[in-house]
Order: sequence, then C-alpha cells, then structure tokens
Amino acid sequence: MAPAIRTLENVKALKACVAGERVTFRARVLRLWEIGGLRMSLVGDESALTRIEMGEAAAEPGRSYEFRNTLVRQYPGGWHSASLVEDSEVAPLAGEVPVSQDEAYIERTYKILA
Repeated sequence: MAPAIRTLENVKALKACVAGERVTFRARVLRLWEIGGLRMSLVGDESALTRIEMGEAAAEPGRSYEFRNTLVRQYPGGWHSASLVEDSEVAPLAGEVPVSQDEAYIERTYKILA
C-alpha cells in the first residue's frame, strides 16, 4: 500500500513532519548545486527556506514548482529537508510562489547548505 501523502500549507510546515513522511508543497527554486554527486536545490516561500535533494528531476532557478510526494528527512538539531524519490514529481506552476527572505539571507543559507 502506498504511503499517505500530506499536502503542506507552506515550507515552514515541513518542520512539523517526521522523517519518512511523504509530503507535497509549493516553493520557488532559489539555488541549484551538486555535492558528492547529489543534485541539490534551495527552495522557499514566504514562510521558510529548505533544501531538496533533486535526484534526476529538472528545475530552473527563479521558477516555482509543486514538489509532489517528496520524502521528509530529519537531522540532529531538528533540521528538516525533502528528497525527490522514485515516485516524486516536480510540476512547474503557472504563477510565482512569493519569497519573503531577502537576497543576503538566501545567500547565507545557501552557503551553509552547500
């Protein structure tokens, strides 16, 4: 039986999820990078920023997407991220997801995660 997929109201709601949970949310791609052979992205909305392990999925910086059926990961200290896995989808949105964080904050977060 396939796991239940919860639709999140915003990126910040990822913090309340448990590792292994499957979630769908909308966010704008802010940065893309590769580390140790893994393709990563920094995404966000008005509520928060998070990292997504992209796998083979394609996305463009500055574009907004719905990240469907992502796998929640949790790290020591309560930090959360999402991973695109076999059943995940990245669907481009017609509209733009607003991001409230300023460019300096986005860049600092990117440097920490990359």
